[in-house]
Parts: sequence; C-alpha cells; structure tokens
Amino acid sequence: MTELYILDQNFEIIGLIDGFTTLEWIRRCYTCGEFTLTIQGSDRLSDLRNGSFIYRADTAETALIESVTLEYKQNIVTVCASGRTLEALLSSRVIPTAVQLSGNAETVIRELIASNAISDTAAGRGIPALVLGDANNVGGETAVQFMGDNLLTAVHSICVDQELFIKAALDYQTNTVTVSICRGLDRTTDQTENSWAIFSDNFENINSARYQKSSTRHKNFAYIYGVAADDSEILLELDHIRDGDVRRELFVNATSVKQRSNGVLMSLTEFKKLLLQRGSELLAEYSVTDSVKGSVQNGGSLVYRRDFDLGDLCEYIDNTHSIISRGRILEIREFFDSSLTDGAVSADPVVSISFSASTLNT
Repeated sequence: MTELYILDQNFEIIGLIDGFTTLEWIRRCYTCGEFTLTIQGSDRLSDLRNGSFIYRADTAETALIESVTLEYKQNIVTVCASGRTLEALLSSRVIPTAVQLSGNAETVIRELIASNAISDTAAGRGIPALVLGDANNVGGETAVQFMGDNLLTAVHSICVDQELFIKAALDYQTNTVTVSICRGLDRTTDQTENSWAIFSDNFENINSARYQKSSTRHKNFAYIYGVAADDSEILLELDHIRDGDVRRELFVNATSVKQRSNGVLMSLTEFKKLLLQRGSELLAEYSVTDSVKGSVQNGGSLVYRRDFDLGDLCEYIDNTHSIISRGRILEIREFFDSSLTDGAVSADPVVSISFSASTLNT
C-alpha cells in the first residue's frame, strides 16, 4: 500500500491519503519530475486545497501541490491534484546579477544554489528549510556565465552537459530540504564495479519497447560568434564531427557572453573558453538521438531502485533486429491504478523508463 501525506508549507501533516484511483509519479534528470493524483470523492479536497506538498511514504519523495481540480461527471465526483517534484523550489529564484564561474561542475552548481537560494537570507531570497547536502565529487570541468536566468534552468543546463542531475529530499526529523548533485551508476557490461542492467525481451525484464534513432536536428560543427570588451569580433570553430559523419553546421550567436563581468575583465583565453562552452552546450541540443522507451516487467530479472534507477547508464538489446543501445535513464514513470487490482492500490506500480544515448560521451 502506497500512503500519501499532505503537508502544509511548514511540512506539518494535515491529511493522509491511503486510497486513490490513480497516481502517476514521474522522475526526470534534466527537468523537474511531476505527479498526477486522482481520487474518487471529495473527502480530501479541503486538505489538498490547503496543502503545499505531498509526501510518498514508500519512497520518501516529495512534490509541490500546484493544481487541484474538482470535476462532476455522471454523478461521480473526482478530485485531481498535480504538481512538480521538490526540485521545483529552485525555479522560484533567478540569477539577478552577472555571474561567471568555472571549475568543477558540481562545485559550480552548489555555488549557484548557495548564493541565490540559501545564503542570501538578509534580502529575503533564502528559501526556507533549503540546505546543501554533502558533495558527491561528481562532474568534470565547466565554465559558465549567467545573468537574469532562472536558477533551476541554469542548473539543469550544466547538468545536461555533464550528465548530472539534482535531487531535493525532505528530512522529516529536521524539516529541512537537502539538495544534492548526483550522477547515476554505470551498469553497462564494460565495467565490473556495479551489477549490469541490460533490458531485453530475451531476459524477460521488459514488456514493451520503442527504439528510435533520429538525426533530424543533428549538427556537428559550430561557428561561435562573440564580441570582446574592445568591440573586436571573434569567430571560433568547434568540431564534433566523427569518422564517417556528414558535416552539419550550426551558427551560434554568443554575444550575450561578456568578457567584462561585474567590472572584472577576464583574459581573452578565458573569454574564448566561455564561448566554446556555450557552443558545446548548443551542439549537445542538436545531437543524434538514440533513444529507448519501454515498460519494465514487474518481478523480472531487474528490480527497480535496486538494479536500476534514475540516471543509471544501462543497455538495451534487441537480438532479433541486431540493436544494441546504451544510454542514461533520463525519465522513470511509475503508475498506480486501483482499477487493475480490484480497487486496492498495489505496492508495485507499472514502471516505464526512457533512456537516450544522445548525451553519452562516446
């Protein structure tokens, strides 16, 4: 049985939901996850309208209640609540002044969150209860420049480039929300540190699958245009063409990247590094997508949250059609439906995964 607790803005319990019609809970790497809950009857309407958060007791995950709908249809009353996972708290802040950061990606993300959502309490910008967790020592080198960007959007842009994701977890004992920067495990057959996660109908662990390879928007060579502090024009080239690839060009107007930030003039070398970083980020959005979406078999050879989880690097094998694909799990959908279990809510949801090799550095 999956129990849901309705919490107020101070994370105090104001209601319990121990039965519902359906619940869809979506976890994502590079955008906020979300949930949609439907309940027959209006007994919990008042609690949901007054509540700020919904808490899953089985997984200790929390989401913001952002919409509540009441619907009458053929004398049946249905209440629907929806919202985004707790990471959405960061979307309530922007980066108001020019900031330029370089170094380890996790360190850069932590600095952005600390300076815009935690430490600036005097100006009323600190998000109540928000704290940073321990560093996980993940991510490579990065260089970024932001001004006026939404904080969550900025953080996610770094995550995409570095194959990281952020996780916000509510601690019931201390009433704090801890934000961590994470990277999934490598579960491919190229390593021996972790157990393998291979999705295949041959292994009886997947009910259905949809494989797609698309190069519709693919670009692999970028011209990056910028303007230096002395108004001289700069045009850089970034070559991501692999052996056998057809050249596909992209022009990147990076004039929003400034050599002088907050009165500090960076060296030309550092400025060019920022321009190349902007070009790399945009090229990543135009990569060839090699993606798989599938429904995982309950009771199969792979157990969700034990043998595979969000962000993990996994493999998909279709021996019949000679397809082998590797990628990170970017989205996991859990769906509970009481109509499939004689009115009772099963503890085991229907789990669907989506992973894509478009972000894989190979």
